[in-house]
Amino acid sequence: MNSIKPKPKEVVIYNYDIKQQKIDLLYRGERIPGHLREYQRLWRVRDKERNIETIIITV
Repeated sequence: MNSIKPKPKEVVIYNYDIKQQKIDLLYRGERIPGHLREYQRLWRVRDKERNIETIIITV
């Protein structure tokens, strides 16, 4: 059994502003940029049908 998951075709990253209670698009593309990898992920989900991974962080 192979436990390696294929990489998503597209990654979408949003920033959640806790104080203003709003969410903004930060990035959409094929790979997570290095400068956004350091932030803790609040929420992460993958749409298997469309092969898109959505990540919400707080900057």
